[in-house]
Amino acid sequence: GDVLVGSLTRQLNALPEVEQVARAERSLDAIVAASAAELDALKSGFYKDLDRTEAATTDALRRGMRQTEALTLGAINKTAAALDEVMAPTREAVRAELQALNAVEDAKREARRRAANTRRDFKRASTWRDTDS
Repeated sequence: GDVLVGSLTRQLNALPEVEQVARAERSLDAIVAASAAELDALKSGFYKDLDRTEAATTDALRRGMRQTEALTLGAINKTAAALDEVMAPTREAVRAELQALNAVEDAKREARRRAANTRRDFKRASTWRDTDS
């Protein structure tokens, strides 16, 4: 093995400098090309892993959001039902009170209308009697 390496080294040293530089450039180009290919393979694997991770994370977030939405809506519905149960008697009492107040207001309007009619009728009757005298 050492003899072979020594022989190759002597052969390289025996080559003209231009040839040595050209071989060195080709070797470096081959190393750069191999490194670029390896880097491309690593990047491709990285992006595939990144895409899988993104898809898994997105799916997990969507599932979590659906669960959170279901829990939140369930809690809101329970709260609304409990509130409705508590407020129903109050609403009925307010509705009955409002109907009573409306009835009182209607009665007052009717009384004012009748009083106005009575005054008008009395005025007509008074005017009619005064003209006959």
